[in-house]
Amino acid sequence: MVIENTIAATILLNYDELEHIALQLDPSQMSAMAADVIKMAQEQKGQFEIVEHIINKYGQEKYDVFMSNAVLPTEIETLVNIYKESVLKRKIKMQVIKLSGLLKQDKPLNEIQDEILQLENSVKENVPNVFNMEDAVKESGDFIVKVATNQERLRLPFFEDFVPFLLGGELIVIGARPSMGKTAFMLDLAYRLASNNVPVGFVSLEMNTKTLMLRMAQRHLNFNVFRQLKYLKAGTPEYRALLDEISSLKSLPIYISDNTSQSVYSIINLAKQMKAFYGVKVLFIDYLQLMASNTTQNRVNELEMITRSLKVMAMKTGLVLVLASQLSRNVENRENKEPILADLRGSGSIEQDADVVSFLYREGYYNPNIDPSLTELLVLKQRNGVIGRKEMIFNLEKQTFLERSVEDAWDNN
Repeated sequence: MVIENTIAATILLNYDELEHIALQLDPSQMSAMAADVIKMAQEQKGQFEIVEHIINKYGQEKYDVFMSNAVLPTEIETLVNIYKESVLKRKIKMQVIKLSGLLKQDKPLNEIQDEILQLENSVKENVPNVFNMEDAVKESGDFIVKVATNQERLRLPFFEDFVPFLLGGELIVIGARPSMGKTAFMLDLAYRLASNNVPVGFVSLEMNTKTLMLRMAQRHLNFNVFRQLKYLKAGTPEYRALLDEISSLKSLPIYISDNTSQSVYSIINLAKQMKAFYGVKVLFIDYLQLMASNTTQNRVNELEMITRSLKVMAMKTGLVLVLASQLSRNVENRENKEPILADLRGSGSIEQDADVVSFLYREGYYNPNIDPSLTELLVLKQRNGVIGRKEMIFNLEKQTFLERSVEDAWDNN
């Protein structure tokens, strides 16, 4: 505990000069007094306010002992590097012990794989992904040539006016309240991409594969599949039409998983496998709030960790990740129920980590005087372009979307 006390005391003593160093540190690994100093510095509290808090909480004598650990500001960088290395070693050691225990207890393979993935991420934590300019120019030049010759021009249906093409590594969030059509929209996107020979993955945490297949079959059938199943008999026209439509889906490069663990580490491992074995380029996950991290953190911190892990995975693998998200119930308490960024449920980190944040909104769901099929795609954050809205028609019977019009987009820069 001595080194973190030294770091915290040095930062506090030379606050104006070293305050920014606190942002590099994880206070959860520190002694109580050092953690308080670092947390308050990260919250940009003033030096006097921190000192007053520490003295009131721990007493003048303990404060004086704590501050006696301070060293010259020129030594802080070396100390921080030593501390980070020791924390990482401690973390790896604990994960190795846990992995050994799982193997000895003959635990299920998915639990072991989760722990291996966490260990792999820890080992790579301090390894920088650095390009020299020669490599960076070559990679960028190769990509430009592929785009210009149509070898690599990936577009997401309905988003083209806001995101002309995808580079790979993007995290795209689609948020909506229940019954707005999140799952139907994501399935429609997946079907359209696969119909253009783009391999896609679909991870569902709330529906099984049979339900997803029936939903996709619905798009070309003139009867409601789920109502008809109650009366379906072999040899009837509906029976034959449904079988034919289901069979026609087998040629599509769509890879579905409905039995994966809800652990983010299992899903990341699955994503890597889909990329390696099936060449998946776009992965859909339905939906964020059903995911877990197997940690004891509060839910807000857990969601922050999940979205950050998903974004890092997308960047490392080159996958485009399309993530459904629930919205806060606060929407229902407003007169204007059109979603805003603050409605993303659970954590502001969703907005921070995402490259694109979009919402589905059907005013007709709330207002009986408006056509319930009219749907707006609201793009309210776009890291590399414009934001705006697009009007669509949601065919509730067939569970498909059609583009209606595009309202002039406005620049986000």
